[in-house]
Amino acid sequence: MDIYLKEKDFYQKIKIYLNKDVVVHLLYNDLDIVNDSSLDKNYDDDLKFKIYMIHACNIKDLRDRYSYIYDIVCDYLDNTFKKNNWCDFKNNRCVSVRNSGHCSESVCGCCYGSKRGVCKYLDKDHCKIKSLSCKLFSCRYLKKKKKNIRIKDIPLLKYFFNIRQKYIIEYSLFKDKDEMIDLLIKNKSNLF
Repeated sequence: MDIYLKEKDFYQKIKIYLNKDVVVHLLYNDLDIVNDSSLDKNYDDDLKFKIYMIHACNIKDLRDRYSYIYDIVCDYLDNTFKKNNWCDFKNNRCVSVRNSGHCSESVCGCCYGSKRGVCKYLDKDHCKIKSLSCKLFSCRYLKKKKKNIRIKDIPLLKYFFNIRQKYIIEYSLFKDKDEMIDLLIKNKSNLF
């Protein structure tokens, strides 16, 4: 069965079809969208997320769906932090370390803790794993400046995961993609 949604009331209607065995379409202008192949870089974030949600909704294998969502959200977070330069590294020190003195010995930003040291996954200036929880994390300094992204700000996370899964996404720091997807599948329920 095919379901056609319009952009106007998309978020209210998509919730109904997330776990149904249907093909969901987004009608946008003259386009009939069923996957992300028609994605245009000039679309605003809201429309992009709607297209990603249509694509994810039409992936029926749960592991494949979660993998798709995981990759899209990680890329979105990476791009947002880079584009906005929220961490503002200068001389290997982030804006938080420079301004608050918290962990003043840190040259690795959030990847360093005074009790745990440097994260074992940090390789020079890049992470060896793709940790969604780490990418969502914002230090107190950035939160105070309102430079953080919450789960409820990302439609793919807000609508596709239950409360327990959202907790896992937010607090499972230092876990790689496969570990996270296993946890999300294990904690899947139809209660949203």
